[in-house]
Amino acid sequence: AISETEIEEAVKVSTIEALTEAIAAGGSVLLEADIDAPTAMPIVTDTQINLNGKTITVKEDIVGDGVFKVTEGTLTINGEGVINGLGNNGWSMAIWATDNGKVIINGGYFTNVGVHSDEDSEHYDLIYASGNGQIEINGGEFKCETPKWTLNIKDKDRATASIVVKGGKFYG
Repeated sequence: AISETEIEEAVKVSTIEALTEAIAAGGSVLLEADIDAPTAMPIVTDTQINLNGKTITVKEDIVGDGVFKVTEGTLTINGEGVINGLGNNGWSMAIWATDNGKVIINGGYFTNVGVHSDEDSEHYDLIYASGNGQIEINGGEFKCETPKWTLNIKDKDRATASIVVKGGKFYG
């Protein structure tokens, strides 16, 4: 759980520009408004995001790197709120940990329901790990357009990437 002190010390953001700047600097971030992101937000340093009941959506992303693409450092997601990977691409991920990135999910609602691709409508990854990416799920809710792909590790990286589930609610 996040403490009152952490919330007081967090950088408070309400626009995509402020969120992008806060993520680049790392540290603690508190959402104060719903945010539509044009593409994945890269994480390269330790960052804690408190969703604070708000929603982050990537709607127009044609690249497909998720809402958060973590390549270095640790992204910790706290609080209730929504991370919606409903992108305009063939993946529509919410979270992607790759290279040496780590993600710790303590809460939130993660979804990509409603996505459609003419390319492959049977396979949308919601939470994805590749390379040396590590994901730890302690809580939260997860609802994927294609439920069998809610959690996925890239096949060739199964020896180095991981997704560890300690809690949470998964649909389908």
